[in-house]
Amino acid sequence: MNEVMRGAFQNGGKTTGVRLKIPGRSHSEYATEHLLFDALNPRQEKLLNLGDAFISLPGGIGTIYEI
Repeated sequence: MNEVMRGAFQNGGKTTGVRLKIPGRSHSEYATEHLLFDALNPRQEKLLNLGDAFISLPGGIGTIYEI
């Protein structure tokens, strides 16, 4: 996902990082806006509200859960 964000950022796009507050994790340097959440459900709700379309790429159990 960081590579997708980088491509958009480098071409002048607005990028938003929607993530959980997890100690020790760093933010993407390509996010022009950061939205942080304490719990998974509000984060997922925000992702659904922000998106016009969704693409699912291979990932782990978190990817399956979010699909």
